[in-house]
Amino acid sequence: MRFILLMVARVFKDVADGFFHIAAVWLVVSRHGSGGGTALFAFCELIPAVVFGAISGPFLERHLKVWWSGGYLVRAASILTLVLFSLTGQLVLVAVYIVTAVQSCLNSTDEPIVVAVIPRLDDRHLQSAYAQVQSVDNVVTIAGLAGAGFIVATVSPAFTLELSAAMFLVAAALASWISTGISTSHEGRIVVSRSVRGTIRSYVSDIFKGFRIVNEVPRIRVIAIGSSIINLGLAPFIALLPIFVRYQLHGSAMQLSILEGATALGSLAMGILLSRAQFDQMRLFLFGSLASGVAMSLFGIQRNTWLAGVLLMILGVAQIAINVPEVNVVQTKLPEIQHAQVFAALSSQSLALLPVGLAVSGVFATKTNTGYEITFGGGLIMALALWLGVRRISFRSSGTLRDSEDDYSG
Repeated sequence: MRFILLMVARVFKDVADGFFHIAAVWLVVSRHGSGGGTALFAFCELIPAVVFGAISGPFLERHLKVWWSGGYLVRAASILTLVLFSLTGQLVLVAVYIVTAVQSCLNSTDEPIVVAVIPRLDDRHLQSAYAQVQSVDNVVTIAGLAGAGFIVATVSPAFTLELSAAMFLVAAALASWISTGISTSHEGRIVVSRSVRGTIRSYVSDIFKGFRIVNEVPRIRVIAIGSSIINLGLAPFIALLPIFVRYQLHGSAMQLSILEGATALGSLAMGILLSRAQFDQMRLFLFGSLASGVAMSLFGIQRNTWLAGVLLMILGVAQIAINVPEVNVVQTKLPEIQHAQVFAALSSQSLALLPVGLAVSGVFATKTNTGYEITFGGGLIMALALWLGVRRISFRSSGTLRDSEDDYSG
C-alpha cells in the first residue's frame, strides 16, 4: 500500500516539476530571448544540485522523513514567492533564477530519498520496483509537460506556477503519510555530550566517505565517470533547447513541452521494458550512452519538429538505460544504510562537469548555431560509448571483470 502511495506522491511531484519548469523557462525566453539567458537558467536548475547533493547525503539518512515532506513544502513556498514577483513585474528574471536554484537544491534530495525508501517498501525486485517508479514518473511527465505548455500558452505562466505550488503541497502531505513507520539507521538515537564541532566533523566525514565509496567500487566508479561525460555532452542540449525550439524550429511553449514530453515517452517505454526484463547493468549503461550520443548528434542538424520528437524519444530511452544502472548498482553493491549517502555522492560526481558545459554553451551560443553545439555534444557522448565498449571488451578478455570484485566491504 505504501509503495502505491509513493507512486501517487511522485505523480504530484512530477506534475509540479513539469509545470514549474515550463513556466519558468518560458518566462526567461520571453523576457531574455538569448542562449545566455537559458544557459543561466539551466545552470541554476542543475548546478546547485551538484553542490547541495554532495553535502546532503549524510543528512538525508539521519532525517529522511523531514527532508522528504519538508523539501516539498519549501519548494511550494518558493514557487509562490516567484508568482508574486511575476505578478508585479519587478525583478522577475532575478526571482526566476533564485527560485530555480532553490528548486534544484531540494530536487537533488528527492532521488536519493526514493532510492533509500524503495528497499524498505519492496526489497524483492529492486530493478523492477525502481523501473515501475520511473515508468509512472514518465507517464505523468508527459501529461504534466503537455498540460504546462497548454496552460502557459492559454492562461499565463503565473497561474501555471500556482498550480505547481499546490501540487507540491499535496506531495508533501503524502510523503509525510508514507514515511510514518519507516525507520532509518539514525532516527531515535540519542546523542549525548557531542559537541557542535564533533557533530560537524561527523557529517563531513560521512560526506567524504560517500565519495570514497563511489571511487572504491569499480562499477560505481565507471558509471560515475561515464555519467559525468554524458552530462557534459548533454549540456548544450540542456542549455539551448528552448532557444533551438523558438528560433530553429520556430515553435512556442507548446512545442517545447511536446518535445520534452517525447523524451518522457521514450523513458516510459524503456521503464516498462526494464520492469519486465533483467539486463546486465553495464551493457545497459553502454547502450544508453551510445543511443544518447547518436540521438543528440542527429537532433542538432535537423530542422523538422516531427523528426526532433522521434530523436528525443530515443534520448528518453537512453536516459532510463543510463539512470537505472546508476540506481541499481548502488542498491545491489552496498548495504542499505549507505544507499542515500552514496547515491547523493554519485549524483554530484556525475554532474561535476556540467557547469563547464553550460558555461561554454551559453558563451558561444547564438540564435543560429545552437544545433551545431548540440551535435558536438552528441559526438562527445558517442566517443564515451566507444571508450566504454573497448574497456569492457578488454576487461572481459582478460577476465578481470567479475561481479564478486565489485562488492564493497569497507
